[in-house]
Amino acid sequence: MRFSDGTKTIDMETEKPVELDNVFILETPHHIMDDAGRRKIDIQSGGQAYLLQKGKVQKLQWKNDEGYILPVKDGKPIGFVPGKTWINIVPTILVSKRK
Repeated sequence: MRFSDGTKTIDMETEKPVELDNVFILETPHHIMDDAGRRKIDIQSGGQAYLLQKGKVQKLQWKNDEGYILPVKDGKPIGFVPGKTWINIVPTILVSKRK
């Protein structure tokens, strides 16, 4: 299930908890472009990632393969389990500070 700031995320139509089969978290550089705070996010270069599936987390890499963001382990793409998948993009600096 997904929680945001301690509150369970629910589907607005069914009011059931949002349950996910794959959560793919990828690190990538973010740069503030202007005074409005807009960001340029690099989704081309690849980098560190985490894949949460079936209650376990894998530390791996990600890459952009012709517009598809894929999890990669030992240089080879790995699959998602069937079901709902969310991809979360976070700034590299946030994850690096937690190591």
